[in-house]
Amino acid sequence: MKKIVVLSLCLVFLLCNVCSAFAKSEKQTRVLKIDGRNVEFNIGSNVKDDISDEELKSLATSNPNTDSITIYEIGYAVSSTTDKKDVTESQLDTNSDKSQVSPNGIGDYLTYPSKKYTHYNVLESDRFMASCARGETKTISSTITEKLSASVDGTIKFGSLNLNNEISYSITRGQTLTGPPEDSSYNTREYRCKFYQNKGTWTQVGMLNGMPLFFSGSFTEPTKYISYSLDSYTN
Repeated sequence: MKKIVVLSLCLVFLLCNVCSAFAKSEKQTRVLKIDGRNVEFNIGSNVKDDISDEELKSLATSNPNTDSITIYEIGYAVSSTTDKKDVTESQLDTNSDKSQVSPNGIGDYLTYPSKKYTHYNVLESDRFMASCARGETKTISSTITEKLSASVDGTIKFGSLNLNNEISYSITRGQTLTGPPEDSSYNTREYRCKFYQNKGTWTQVGMLNGMPLFFSGSFTEPTKYISYSLDSYTN
């Protein structure tokens, strides 16, 4: 009797694990009416809470020739951090460009640059990664990677803007991609990745021999990416 109870408990435990694993692999389906057409979005369970209907609508609007889009992954940039403080007179000689700043003046200083954001999470690019024909199954032979890095326009004399680090998305070697099913009206499936970024301006001020210093420029920093696929018909 004890053996039967133990076996029953083990079966229940295994079934629970199988169901749990299956639930994690399930996709969520959302159907939105966009520009007069119903677009079906299949969203991975790992990202279903991270993408809004507005973002889905934007995806559909930028891809008007499909009503089938699958969301696979959303990745976020990590912020770089550095202690922020003003540079004092004693630091000017060792930490700044001597041709720009001299340590000999009384009360000379140079502040860390300050930044001001002007746009948040704007689309930087929508990049093609790979494609599969209808009914095709393809194994990736070489890893495909796309990246987005921060950029700064203008010369910062000292310090850093502490911008987000580079983000990248890869379809890795050995990964299997599939095209639309044989009975689909679409004949190709594109695997793509959208990259987003913040934009802004920066300023830096100081004093040299009683003369004010002012430097300025602009910057961009990556924020996130959305990897997805869409089914379409091409001639």
